[in-house]
Amino acid sequence: MFKAVLLLVLMFSAGVCAAEPLSFSVVNPSFGGNPLNGSHLLSHASKQYTPPVVERKKQSDLDYFASQIQRRTLSAIASEFTSNLREMELGDEAEQFVVGDFTIGYDLDSEGNVTLIMNQDDQEIEITVPRF
Repeated sequence: MFKAVLLLVLMFSAGVCAAEPLSFSVVNPSFGGNPLNGSHLLSHASKQYTPPVVERKKQSDLDYFASQIQRRTLSAIASEFTSNLREMELGDEAEQFVVGDFTIGYDLDSEGNVTLIMNQDDQEIEITVPRF
């Protein structure tokens, strides 16, 4: 008898239990959530970010001075060459200028064009400049 009463109570109480539908709410304001959460989420993200460490080689004052002299010398050679290209008396024989580990040479072709040949370590660049 006790089992029957218990079964009846369970059957009638089953109708009283109800469930609410599942709902999803977005937290991130970028995806339609509460815009007031933006600063909070940004502060958490910035705490987690660690910027990459870039190691830079410290250059001595003497090395820095030598590189400055080299850059200014190359700049002076380039500006002098381009400004006086028409009036320059270039010989038929190729010449080279050496500045540090940088070599600048020139060569004349049959049409009168000047070819600049620049070398540094294993790199070579050739620039042909017409004489006009």
